Amino acid sequence: MAKESLREHLNRKIKEKGSTLSKEKAKAKKYKSIAAAKKAGSLYYTNKAGKVMAAVYATDLALKSSLKPKLRPTVKKPTPKPDPKFKPSAPSQPSGGRPKTGPKVVNKNKNPDELSTQAFDSVKRTDRKGVTLTRKELEQMSKYYPRKRK
Repeated sequence: MAKESLREHLNRKIKEKGSTLSKEKAKAKKYKSIAAAKKAGSLYYTNKAGKVMAAVYATDLALKSSLKPKLRPTVKKPTPKPDPKFKPSAPSQPSGGRPKTGPKVVNKNKNPDELSTQAFDSVKRTDRKGVTLTRKELEQMSKYYPRKRK
């Protein structure tokens, strides 16, 4: 948090006293040091050069409170007591999430010839990007160009 400015501090003190700035500065002629002015309760003093100065130490400046408003306290809602006569039934279908789909085809770095490709409409069987084949084209290609087995 930031400290309050000197002007804010002096204005606040003058307002607390119910005085005016000119009256407080007029009292400054009586005091030649900050300590003397503070002891007498004055807000100003006159320095050696004859200039009117504020009789305030850095420690006198109060910390400002935050400008951000405090949050309202949260009100805890009472939890309903369970009815001893009521027995909850198991939900028929789990709620939330995505609906379950058909069987998934899992490819865990297996040899392409060992994979079941029945679930695919088209299959990539070339190294060229974007080239896919339908099931019939794949079967014909496999017939004429079998894969090299190691």
